[in-house]
Amino acid sequence: LAAGAIGRFAVEDVAVVGLRIGADLYAYRDACPACGASLARGAVARRLGGAAGDAVLRCAACGQHFDVRRAGRGLDGTDVHLEPVPLLVRDGVAALAVPTAVGA
Repeated sequence: LAAGAIGRFAVEDVAVVGLRIGADLYAYRDACPACGASLARGAVARRLGGAAGDAVLRCAACGQHFDVRRAGRGLDGTDVHLEPVPLLVRDGVAALAVPTAVGA
């Protein structure tokens, strides 16, 4: 992903959006917690009046804003937040940890 880009991926049938902010990668489940829409068509921008490294993801469907660097915390006065997906980069390769169903 290029800096500021959003990509949609499926990992073990779990829809995930990945974002690159500078050199840092972030991953979240691909569902807006406010409206349920995909976040892949959203936009990443700096917070109004924020520092150069600030990163806010805006849902294209409902306009809710989320703090990418702070675990997807909602920024519009609500308790909603994105669901982070653990991400590890090793030797330039990103790996995601998604939950799977456990057999009985």
